[in-house]
Amino acid sequence: MNAWAECNSPVSEHDLSVTLFGDNMKQLRATVAKETNKPIIENKDTYITCKNRSDVHTFQGAAMGTSWENGRPYVQFKFGNKIERACGY
Repeated sequence: MNAWAECNSPVSEHDLSVTLFGDNMKQLRATVAKETNKPIIENKDTYITCKNRSDVHTFQGAAMGTSWENGRPYVQFKFGNKIERACGY
């Protein structure tokens, strides 16, 4: 799962947490990306390697971005749609 956040101008701190969930909301992987003094942050490291492509599972993703702007935190949260894929884990 890839996620990104963008501000209108560089901010002092960005954090972007991404979590990938499998069947029954089992957490499969979670990552955090951090940036300083940039307007954009990307997180492209939240994935799992499939072991068995014949098993079908349901996956969902969640992302939470926090930026510090003028000494105050700004938080945005996004929970992704369900995706069914053939992938054993």
